[in-house]
Amino acid sequence: MRQHMPEKYGVDEPVPQLYHQQLVYPVVTAAEPAAPIAEASPAAAKPE
Repeated sequence: MRQHMPEKYGVDEPVPQLYHQQLVYPVVTAAEPAAPIAEASPAAAKPE
């Protein structure tokens, strides 16, 4: 067993404060695409 606590632990990004949001936070953040949906969606493309 360790004799002391680690210098740093936890996550660097903000975590939701509401309980139900904390439950889905790991799943939602892992499933997010690299590009925002508005940029990646063909329906969001503006015709020229």
